[in-house]
Amino acid sequence: MKVLFAILLPCVAFLFFFSTSCKKSNYVIFPVTKIDSSLTDTTEFLDITLNGKRVFQKITYGTDTNWTWWGSSSWTSVLPDTIYYPLSNLKGGFGANNSAFAPSFYFLKNGYGINMQSYVSSYKWWDPIMLKSFIDTFFSPGTYNYAINSGVDTTFQFTPDANSVTRRLLSTGIQLTWTDSAGTKWQTSNSGDQTASNFSITTNTSTPFTFISGYSNYAQSTLITASFECKLYDHSGHVLVLTNGRFRKLLKFDLF
Repeated sequence: MKVLFAILLPCVAFLFFFSTSCKKSNYVIFPVTKIDSSLTDTTEFLDITLNGKRVFQKITYGTDTNWTWWGSSSWTSVLPDTIYYPLSNLKGGFGANNSAFAPSFYFLKNGYGINMQSYVSSYKWWDPIMLKSFIDTFFSPGTYNYAINSGVDTTFQFTPDANSVTRRLLSTGIQLTWTDSAGTKWQTSNSGDQTASNFSITTNTSTPFTFISGYSNYAQSTLITASFECKLYDHSGHVLVLTNGRFRKLLKFDLF
């Protein structure tokens, strides 16, 4: 009798499960978010949606690509902009490989009243090296406000023998710029209305400078991952709504 019971019990359980599984389920099935398997923890990429149209680009080293990451040294000529004072921020960008660099995207983090030169090592290298402790704090993970036009101008020289130029100071915070294929520039700082906007740095991994002994407390670059949503404005008051934004960018420091 015990043997018969041991055989029947699993059979009854199976029949119960089979009969109930054939009925219409009341469970809610949640959609599965598709992950881009081509992205790794070190892939540099840009992924944004502008007024419902997705722009996705990633850098692939050693291959011919239509887009290129750049630092900031070429911005003076490639993306002239009179709205920020270059010695108070660090920045990076990503743009098409053409003479107009359009379309393109860049971001900067501004520190109102901070002169970045005071954190740069006097050691001469191809690119400036900056105090690692400053970089780790300046780009520390967390949420940030978008910078706005401060209404204050400053006059300075890029180099001692250069003519003086005047630049507008931004408040402390993030500025994002999108240049469309027609060359129109859209910036977060062109309007103070960033209702429901957000910007978060999720990771910041600086690279210690180890090529020369004695400078390991300086960094030569930092890899930043960020997620964001915002409004971008041209100079005529038109708006682009940016959603589902994210990027991973290696910043090599350059003050101009």
